[in-house]
Amino acid sequence: MPLNLLIGADAESLLGDRAFQQQWRSLSGYCAWGTIFQGADFVTTWYRVYRSQFQPVLITETLADGSLSGLLTLATTPDAQQLMFAGAGQAEYHTWLATSDRGDTFIAAAMDLLRTRFAGLTLTFEYLPPLAPKQWLEPGRHWASRSRLVMWTRPLMKLGDGENLRKSLKKSANKSRLNRLKKLGDVQFEQLHGVAELTAVFDRIVAYYDFRQGAVNNSIYFQADPLKQPFYLALMDVPDLLHATVLKVGDRVVAAHLGLIDGKQCGLGIPAHSPFYAAHSPGKLQLLMLGVELAQQGFDTLDLTPGGDPYKDRFATDYDEVHILTIFLSDRTLPKQIAELKVRSKSIAKKVLKAAGIEPSMAQASIKQLRNLPQRLWQQQRGSVDRQIYCYQAEAVRTDDPDSFNRDCLEDLLLFQPVPSHSRQEFLSQCLSRLEAGQHVYTSVEQGRLRSACWLVERQETAILNLGNSG
Repeated sequence: MPLNLLIGADAESLLGDRAFQQQWRSLSGYCAWGTIFQGADFVTTWYRVYRSQFQPVLITETLADGSLSGLLTLATTPDAQQLMFAGAGQAEYHTWLATSDRGDTFIAAAMDLLRTRFAGLTLTFEYLPPLAPKQWLEPGRHWASRSRLVMWTRPLMKLGDGENLRKSLKKSANKSRLNRLKKLGDVQFEQLHGVAELTAVFDRIVAYYDFRQGAVNNSIYFQADPLKQPFYLALMDVPDLLHATVLKVGDRVVAAHLGLIDGKQCGLGIPAHSPFYAAHSPGKLQLLMLGVELAQQGFDTLDLTPGGDPYKDRFATDYDEVHILTIFLSDRTLPKQIAELKVRSKSIAKKVLKAAGIEPSMAQASIKQLRNLPQRLWQQQRGSVDRQIYCYQAEAVRTDDPDSFNRDCLEDLLLFQPVPSHSRQEFLSQCLSRLEAGQHVYTSVEQGRLRSACWLVERQETAILNLGNSG
């Protein structure tokens, strides 16, 4: 059965063909291991939004009657130096679509075809779904020695009829949290419908998400990828693709979740909650309420997704296995590639250093010194740092100053630039702890960078220094 490899304009032409789209949807419907991330709606939306950064790569297989029997949706950078799945990091699962009898043979042949066009590159399936065929990777097969397969555990929340989740919400601790929130305003759990409703609250969701991810994982996803927010809005514009909910206190969003719908399953996509309401555990309440809502709507599972986040285990009722599969598009076997990569990396590094007139041994010593630079700077400055404390009458603060500070602005904190004594993650982590403890921050920004951040601790009962009577 012939396979076709289409790149760029040729792939775009096929993607726009209605007959092909219909065959694609049909194949998705009966491919047991396919996910929403290989579906026509998700993939074509991603190709469209990210067109300026990637060009589509398609491998198709057709039967004698012209029907589609296999499909692999990929993308490459304009210089063709990187190869990835359509959706890239936006797709939780990477796999291919095929008829049941072509599951192994199609993908093995597709890798052979990719090797002729993208020789020397790697392709990573992260994550490969549980039911994806793996016979083509068994010992003795061609791709067994040119791949690396690593198992990951995936936590799942089985929803049932939602009764267990309702009982959890009625437990004394959760009831107390809800009652405290109700004292601050009317508590509402709402599903969003349409682009306009998501747009109205999206900036707040993004700030919550990026701030926490930056503090915990050192990744600010939306800030690093300007197309991520337009992409989610585009997904919201497709019926029955994105499930969006918010937990509100009064008119303020305190938690939210955006997840892709895959049949009777919803994936944990963008969970976000406010650090200002941390004492009331809005993130936990959001997930419990989300589970109840999904059960009522006929979903049977909330896919908590692999990745090792400890909080997921507290919600998981079941587990299964997924894999990270790395394919080396080369004729050389895996052990040889790893050894050659190490040698090649060292050789290139030595050539670059010598071209710059630097001895490799001296460079290694300098690297060790640089690694310890932040600690040395801190140790040197600890004994000589000049601490200044200012007292100011609150009633004298001007409120009409056009250059006034912003209060509790997460967007400002995200503009922090690393300094020798503080990495971005260290700074955001400290800010997260302070905000969750009830402190307030006043920030000012200059030319897109955080200029200053001043902290206010309300009702402080203890102090490091006794300032005496300032009146």
